[in-house]
Amino acid sequence: MTLTRPETRFAEADGVRIGYQAFGSGKRTLITVLGFAQNIDVIWENPQAAAFFEHLGSFCRVIQFDKRGTGTSDRALPLPSLDARVQDLDAVMRAEAVDRAVLLGWSEGGTLAAFFAATYPERTEGLILSGSFASWARCDDHPWAPTRRQLSLLLRFGPLLWGTGIASARNMAPSMAHQPGFRRWVARYERSAVARSKLPQFGRLIAELDVRHVLPAIYAPTLVMHAPGDRVVPIQSGRYLAEHIVGARFLEVPTDDHAVWFSARNTYADAIEEFLTGTRPNADHSRKLATVLFTDIVDSTVHASRAGDTAWRDALDRHDDLCRIEIGICGGRWIKSTGDGMLATFDSPSRAVRCAWALSDRVRSELGIEIRAGLHTGEIETRGEDVAGMTVHQAARVQGVARNSEVVVSAAVRNLVAGSGITLEERGTHTLKGITEPCELFRVLDVTSSRG
Repeated sequence: MTLTRPETRFAEADGVRIGYQAFGSGKRTLITVLGFAQNIDVIWENPQAAAFFEHLGSFCRVIQFDKRGTGTSDRALPLPSLDARVQDLDAVMRAEAVDRAVLLGWSEGGTLAAFFAATYPERTEGLILSGSFASWARCDDHPWAPTRRQLSLLLRFGPLLWGTGIASARNMAPSMAHQPGFRRWVARYERSAVARSKLPQFGRLIAELDVRHVLPAIYAPTLVMHAPGDRVVPIQSGRYLAEHIVGARFLEVPTDDHAVWFSARNTYADAIEEFLTGTRPNADHSRKLATVLFTDIVDSTVHASRAGDTAWRDALDRHDDLCRIEIGICGGRWIKSTGDGMLATFDSPSRAVRCAWALSDRVRSELGIEIRAGLHTGEIETRGEDVAGMTVHQAARVQGVARNSEVVVSAAVRNLVAGSGITLEERGTHTLKGITEPCELFRVLDVTSSRG
């Protein structure tokens, strides 16, 4: 099968144009989420890459897109957060009228795919992670990953070679590095994907990404593939993903290429086809990833005593109205009043933080009372209109640590709001009642204008 190079079309996400392509046909839709630097036009100029995508299009409908700030999408933008890139994927799905799809996340694109699968189980038919990672930087359970110092050196010297293709050809696809013309194509691909001046910013963003706590909330059928000799992301990172996603299958792809569609494209495509044709339905949508927000009115008993029952009841009604309005503006879901506070959930961690920040200011300025807020991201269980689970319990405990007019977040939230314009300050490690492991907490210092 030979495909005509697909037309690049555009979807819109909050005023940002997202370039995407749709091609092929089949019973299932596969959405490929490429790495941090991509250009869906230029990738077709390489015969091996084109052959791989043609193979995919022979057994499924394929959609691929350039995330904001890269490739054919709008590039003159602030550094995109994980939330903003989720909006890119959502916009493309809506533009093509796709309700559910299998996601193929390659390299850094795997973090976005994993986050989407956990947050939107009803829209995720299956998940494939290839050459990907939960954390790019070294941490306690990732001793094989680069240290912060190593990453700092990479970010310092990497831009010097960006646009030449030298480093990428050698590390991304060593099997192709000595092929005539390959390095020139890689150089063009780099230049067309991300501006050299923005490379350090993207690098720092990737170094801050951490979706380890997201993995247990993924219930979609999952296939994890990794090359044993991958020079960009060690194979241990792939094994970690498979070990921490319920029911995930792990497959070694026989190559040293990070971009496995070069030397192992037939093995790679065959594994994807087998996975797609055998994917089981993911029908249980009662469990999903969410950011939980708890608020509490400071000194509510004192306020009630001073105001009297009727006046205080009116104040609480106005408080709840303000909360409902702000939650709606930020795309959250009001769950319930807790008497002198409230509980809400959000698909977007950064919007949850922005909501808490805005509420703290509005309640103080409009009602003359202070609140404290706590947020945690994790798996929740929906029970009708209510929610339950350890994530809800932990968010309540985080809120209990907050002081007057403070917004305090867990490390799980901190790991997901990189690049979203939210400034945090360490609040130390706390032992929270009912939580086994000590929790790192952070205080929100500032929230800049929304970046998605």
